[in-house]
Amino acid sequence: YRQFLKSNPWLPIYASFKALEEEFPNTPIFAWPKRYGDPINDQTLFNFHCFLQYLCFSQMQAVKKEASHLSLFLKGDMPILVSPHSADVWAYPHLFQLDLE
Repeated sequence: YRQFLKSNPWLPIYASFKALEEEFPNTPIFAWPKRYGDPINDQTLFNFHCFLQYLCFSQMQAVKKEASHLSLFLKGDMPILVSPHSADVWAYPHLFQLDLE
């Protein structure tokens, strides 16, 4: 688990976003009182989302291994657009053109 945390630099941003999303339901992300890098009020929620990603990753590794054993190839998708309500937009709003409709 610790190795997973170290080797996935996107994880703290994502877990912070998900924890804040639960703390402030139905509130636009730009109205949240903090940005990435500030402490999270609910460390338990943050840790939960980190661990949840670890479980998902571990399960997908097992699926990939079994698929390879069966000579099946798994292919991921490539996003074309990013939701304005996303960890990427929340953490890096300066990288997105947010005034388009």
